[in-house]
Amino acid sequence: MSGKNIGIALLASDNSLALDYPYAGENRGYILVRAHPKHGTHAIVGVQQGQILCSPALKPCRVFVKFDDAAPKSFRGIAAQDHSSTTIALDPPHEFIAAARKATKILVQLPMYQAGEPILEFSTPKGLVWDSVKK
Repeated sequence: MSGKNIGIALLASDNSLALDYPYAGENRGYILVRAHPKHGTHAIVGVQQGQILCSPALKPCRVFVKFDDAAPKSFRGIAAQDHSSTTIALDPPHEFIAAARKATKILVQLPMYQAGEPILEFSTPKGLVWDSVKK
């Protein structure tokens, strides 16, 4: 409505999580980076189905992310405002975006309900293509 652009970058996982019923079957993850003129910049990780253990009622969750061969980095997971159990935002988003832009392989370890902490694998030959984010 404002006429301003919303920038997005989306990356689907290479692997599928092996979760038990009722979330069995193919279950890919994704990374979504969004720059919204009103709501700001966010780095979001999600799954098609399942429950990421990160809710306002719990302590903030920790999400470990490994970029290429670097040591894993810890990000604070922020539960979705709509109470969705399939998405979380990573904080600080600009730190995640800066590292993702350079990496060709990203591993994200998520705390999942009754599934431990499986790892989503993402790959891209040029790193996350994201020119819209201002630092």
